[in-house]
Amino acid sequence: MKQPIFIRIENDLEKAMYSRTSPQMAFFSFKGIHLLPNNIYPYRQRTYATEGIELENPEEVLVCDMCDNELYDISDFFSVDEVFQDPDTGLPQIYWSITNVQDFDAGDQLIYLKIRQGANAYFYSSPFVLTTDNSEFTSRWDYRNKPTEPMLSTQLKIWFKQPDTFEEISTYDTLGTGSSVSVSGKIIDYEIWQSGIVDINLFGLFKQMRRNAYVYCDLAKTTPFEPFDTPRLVGKENFAEAEISIVRDENNLYDPLYVPPTPPTPEPPILGITLSSVSSLNNSQVQYTFTYENFTTEILTFQYSLDNVTWTSILLPSGSPQTVGVPNNQNEGYYYRIIHLPTETVSNTLQLPADTLEIENITTQNVFNPNGNKYRFFYSYSGFTPIQNFIFQCSLDGVNWINMLQGNQVPELNIQYATTPASSEEFTYFRMLYNPQGIISPTYEFTIGG
Repeated sequence: MKQPIFIRIENDLEKAMYSRTSPQMAFFSFKGIHLLPNNIYPYRQRTYATEGIELENPEEVLVCDMCDNELYDISDFFSVDEVFQDPDTGLPQIYWSITNVQDFDAGDQLIYLKIRQGANAYFYSSPFVLTTDNSEFTSRWDYRNKPTEPMLSTQLKIWFKQPDTFEEISTYDTLGTGSSVSVSGKIIDYEIWQSGIVDINLFGLFKQMRRNAYVYCDLAKTTPFEPFDTPRLVGKENFAEAEISIVRDENNLYDPLYVPPTPPTPEPPILGITLSSVSSLNNSQVQYTFTYENFTTEILTFQYSLDNVTWTSILLPSGSPQTVGVPNNQNEGYYYRIIHLPTETVSNTLQLPADTLEIENITTQNVFNPNGNKYRFFYSYSGFTPIQNFIFQCSLDGVNWINMLQGNQVPELNIQYATTPASSEEFTYFRMLYNPQGIISPTYEFTIGG
């Protein structure tokens, strides 16, 4: 949607001063845009120059009267806010603003801006008024169509005149009597605003401005209450005045100085490799179980070291768990870790858990049999993968040990049946052995019927 522009900037003075008039006009006034100096809220407009505007860093911005006299330098109060290419035409255009002009008041006369960039490139604005004189007969207007667009703004010679109320009344005829009864339906509060005697072209710009989704009059959200017609000229003048009805919401205010908070720069994702566990499959293979976060890869580097300083590396696929060849791992106290070389991401370091073997529980018949007793052993182990059967032993004194006769087993449940040799005394001490690694379980004491 093309926005109405109340103050234009053009590449030459003739275009900036152009205003379409009728040959029957003989009396002219081009007032109606009335900016205030010493106003902390910026007045922002954009350009629609037909050949584009290439203005970025003006060296000088002068206020000139209509006789081309240079009145004041407002370079410190003029800003090119944004340089962009118009999406419809592809031409360079700008957003620009005037803010808080100090120590200068042009009085109730038309002025224009003469803008110099470089040595001899000049740009010119269309005429407007810059004064505090009669400021009470002006109002500020801010407008845009989308929340993502810059807010445009101006000050116009339009002021509050009076409040008014619209009352909707409906009537109906009663049965029997046939008399009419009036019922008040709804009431809407609105306001009447009055324009000054202004350039007739200003009413068209004003109507275009009111088409925007976001319009604020004196910083309050504003919508039209009813359409208004541009006054018909009756003489030879180019100016007129009009009443305008609007609805303002004082609870919905716009702050021209509000700066949306800059969202914090998102933290870059933290790359990581977590080595959950390492376990020995046999004396030449170790299984690495791991996860990795915030990167993708098909290859990882699996490492092991004796001193946690010098590492042996093996490149393997990144799927977990991964089996890695580590010679003599059951007899050496290796350190283990994983590295993703492209990102230099290194996992935590682990060692194989200590090899353990333990009898968890023993059950048997409740009567001692000197010819031998059959026991059921519940056991657990960790840190290694057995490739041979466990040996179960019994003892009368916990010092001298005798191998038991092993029977049925349920390896998936870690259950083994074993029978003591014939003895006139009850064996009360038991243990397990795993010979390939010389692992011996703690002694488990058990008494039949105990």
